[in-house]
Amino acid sequence: MSNTIVKWFVKEFKEMVGITIYLFFIFSSFLTYRSLIMAQLGIEYHEYGFAIIKALVFAKVILIVKFVSVVKRFDDKPLIIPTMYKVVLFTLFSAMFVLLEHIVRGLIEGLTVIASIEEITAVGANEMMSRILVFVFALVPYFIMNEVSRVVGKGKVLEWFFRGRHPA
Repeated sequence: MSNTIVKWFVKEFKEMVGITIYLFFIFSSFLTYRSLIMAQLGIEYHEYGFAIIKALVFAKVILIVKFVSVVKRFDDKPLIIPTMYKVVLFTLFSAMFVLLEHIVRGLIEGLTVIASIEEITAVGANEMMSRILVFVFALVPYFIMNEVSRVVGKGKVLEWFFRGRHPA
């Protein structure tokens, strides 16, 4: 393996770990909130393994989609525009991925495509909307950091957070 490929792999792996950790904390917070509400109703609810798997899957979706050229469409505009554009774009790609995932899983389990889609919608509109909102608002800080890092230089923002800044 060439040194370039190894460097690329290490860089992508570090980015995936960072995104996964971030999403895991977001999903775990949501699951904790849900389990506390369910506990008040006398229902036990613990799906933290689900949170890490979803975090890994969505981190991979984010890493794959960032190579699609349409992602960079507004990179020359004020930061709010590419940030919100990427939040919406990645939410749509993630929704398509979730839909595809359910359809494939349903087909493996012997369900029809329609039955697989009905399984998604069976959770109800309120549940679906809350999941979408949590995911959208989880992406906003991620993409703010990502866009600022893109403008000031990769790693600069993390350096400011964890190593301090030098006065101007």
